[in-house]
Amino acid sequence: MADKTFNINDIDSAYWHKGLPDGNKKFLISNFGGKITWASGLPIGKYDLTANFSLVIHNVSYSDGGPYVWQLKPKASGLLEAVVNITIVAPPERMEDVTPTSQPDAFQQNIVVIVVAILVVVAMVVVLGVCMYKKRNESSCWERRTHHGDHKAIPMDDVDSVRDTLAEELKEFYKENMENTRIHPLDSSMTRTTEDIYIFPAMFKRSHKTIKAETPTKLKGSQSQYLDDQKGEPVKSLDDLKKLLIKNNHVAVIGSAGCGKTALMEKIGYDWACENFTAFKYVVILRKKEICGTAGVLEAIRKLLPADSDITKQQLGEQIKEHKKKVLMVVDGSFLLESSDMNRPASEGDWSLKDVLSFNALRGCSLLITISSHQLDKLRNLHSRFTVIETTGFSLENIKQYIHQFFEDSDKGDNLIKEVQSSTIFETLAKSPIMLQVLCLIWEHKNSLPRQMANVYDRAVNVLAKHISHDGSDQSDVKKIDGFKTSIGKVAFGGLMDPNEERSDFSEGEFPEESLQFGLRIGVMSKETYTIAEGQTCVVKFLHLYQEYFAACFLVHQGNVREQLLPQVTCDTVRKMGMLIRFCCGMNDRAESLITNHLRGLKDGLKTPDDVAWLQQLIEDPSGY
Repeated sequence: MADKTFNINDIDSAYWHKGLPDGNKKFLISNFGGKITWASGLPIGKYDLTANFSLVIHNVSYSDGGPYVWQLKPKASGLLEAVVNITIVAPPERMEDVTPTSQPDAFQQNIVVIVVAILVVVAMVVVLGVCMYKKRNESSCWERRTHHGDHKAIPMDDVDSVRDTLAEELKEFYKENMENTRIHPLDSSMTRTTEDIYIFPAMFKRSHKTIKAETPTKLKGSQSQYLDDQKGEPVKSLDDLKKLLIKNNHVAVIGSAGCGKTALMEKIGYDWACENFTAFKYVVILRKKEICGTAGVLEAIRKLLPADSDITKQQLGEQIKEHKKKVLMVVDGSFLLESSDMNRPASEGDWSLKDVLSFNALRGCSLLITISSHQLDKLRNLHSRFTVIETTGFSLENIKQYIHQFFEDSDKGDNLIKEVQSSTIFETLAKSPIMLQVLCLIWEHKNSLPRQMANVYDRAVNVLAKHISHDGSDQSDVKKIDGFKTSIGKVAFGGLMDPNEERSDFSEGEFPEESLQFGLRIGVMSKETYTIAEGQTCVVKFLHLYQEYFAACFLVHQGNVREQLLPQVTCDTVRKMGMLIRFCCGMNDRAESLITNHLRGLKDGLKTPDDVAWLQQLIEDPSGY
């Protein structure tokens, strides 16, 4: 109350007692509806209440020390209770003269009043904070307009004005905030206009039809088996995606971190604002910043409207309900499905985000939710009727188009395209839009790309970790990288060295849970659930040579090159282990020295000139690609 965190008008009544909540407490004073009432039998003027319900004790004696029970009845909830312990203090220079029967002077009385007031305010902040937080969050965004001059709400019966104003304010927000697309994965100030730089990524719609996998899957301790892959129908453009939304109503776009899901959301919002997505009367884009800290759909939408908007919560809700078949909601599910906001109940007159995803509310609305691939099972636990579209990032044509649009100098762009195409490593990494941004930025400043494979993958992992941690999420994710590399690398190396045969498929239980979830979140691993005769099986894979990279991290960072790697590198296996060797050699000089000395000892045992030439090239450039 003292710092105006809470409004005095939100309180019905307050009470003070002497004693403990569970013991024999004695009623002292109350404020009920503004009327002060004292307990009978108390000395006149002994107790009083301030305007913010703090207790004031006059004519203090040592018997006034001890616990006090403070009770508060806000309008928004039931009776709340807190305990305040009061200690009687005296001026230090007079402490030796004070006895329990001493009569306190004015200084002592003032000290007691101050102590009581401070303790009361602290207790009120703690207790009221819990009960008022939700109410303040729910109401503040709707009340802000009352503090902006003469703005008044649009009359409830003026439906046309509400409809036009809502559409206008949403479009204004999208044009202002989604006109530009960032071209740096971490620096939001580096942008280009969406029209100039946006590339629609490669997508396909999963169907119920399946085809037999070309290669078998072998999990630890089980026999190899061919798991069916789902057939896909290409989604070639934003228009194709729009048609799917109109036809199927609820669509989930899945893909790894950095594959362009957020850019897609903002492109949809900007296109609608520019009248290029006219099938919908309203398009609502709910990114992480709109979802965070909110419980309901209307509460989240309010963040898209100006602070002085004349639209009331009731009017907004009525518009969404009335036109729900013409409403498209685009939601960042990667954040929402992992957030505590998912399970928060909505306020009266609103719909919870969970109810919308579960088809329990606003069923007529079209819904597009973007999620990471490993979250698909969690989404299907809410409802199974989502049409699934998978984005695999950029195709080779997408890569060329993006590079040409990134560089004004066409020769510079052409040279980067040649460099990317000359290496399967760079071509694979460039399929990820966020990693192609990194390659473009490096090329722009240095006219070259890193020559060491380990250096390239170090940058990739760091960028992906920072990408999921920026904009207010947990920065501790970035600090987890070294421990993550080692723990995940141990499993990766175990798969490569499996005594039966090299494994690239893993079960969830082989990984430490925290490391597995981190790897899935940053997009260096994937998880897929398959249905087989015995039920369902879950398969975890590493993406884009990350298995060899993390295995090398484990070997080098833990000093295991001599004991665990070199005995496995023989004349028969050296070619198969070439990528792992290159990663290890690129991580530090000692590892490179140990490995190259070992490789020189293998030359005499090779059987063909081609093998000898290959090994010699590896010795001369052990960390390149």
